[in-house]
Amino acid sequence: MALIDEPLEYPLKTWVRLDPDFALHYDQEALFIDGIGPIAQYHCYWDMLYTHGVIYFLRDSLCRQIELQIKQGVLLCDLQTEIRRLETLNSNIRIHEATQYANHSSTEIRAPSDHSH
Repeated sequence: MALIDEPLEYPLKTWVRLDPDFALHYDQEALFIDGIGPIAQYHCYWDMLYTHGVIYFLRDSLCRQIELQIKQGVLLCDLQTEIRRLETLNSNIRIHEATQYANHSSTEIRAPSDHSH
């Protein structure tokens, strides 16, 4: 008795194990790709949402998606989930930027005072 009764889109007999392409491995943290730039091989971009601008990419992508749907005739009332998600991203960005500004303002380099008499 077969475990799978229905025919598979990709039959198991055609599966080929892929070996790693060691030509793409690099000893440094970042791999440089022509036309793209450095890509961190071992980092998680979730941890770099703000430091690498990923949050701005997500916000801009969602904004373009909403704009495209509106151009296609989707009503705003049907986009409430996407709009709330966009508002949340914008709120998180504002909080992050305010925190960064506050941290930057408090650590500005001041001219040393002259204490030599």
